[in-house]
Amino acid sequence: MKNPILIELEKNKTIRNEHDLEIALLDKLQNFFYQLGEGFALIDNQYKINYNNKNYHIDILLFNYKLNCFFAVELKLRELKKEDKAQIEFYKQAKEPFHNKTIGVIISKKQDKFLANFVRNDNIIPLTYEIKKAEDFI
Repeated sequence: MKNPILIELEKNKTIRNEHDLEIALLDKLQNFFYQLGEGFALIDNQYKINYNNKNYHIDILLFNYKLNCFFAVELKLRELKKEDKAQIEFYKQAKEPFHNKTIGVIISKKQDKFLANFVRNDNIIPLTYEIKKAEDFI
């Protein structure tokens, strides 16, 4: 997996909220997938899951056919908080029993940069974490 993941915005484009960031990522989807690695496909943005008769939405849901797992991407226009991990863990129920564990990605803002953090088991792995191979996530 490429590290760091860079998000280049069009000139004069301002990110005012999470929806603006989502649209910018979707506009640059091919480049975004290239930076994540091989085997990614977009399932949906604002992917709806229902739990206890209440709807929740995953900002961007990806699937990696090589790893046989979902990537739930959450977008935050603020610094990372501990409770963000719980939100990603909740979204792990989107998978089927034959899929590998869902990997969470939280893209958060720190000062004027967007950073990706990976949620794996009980840990939040910051962007600076060195990943030897993609299978380390599963």
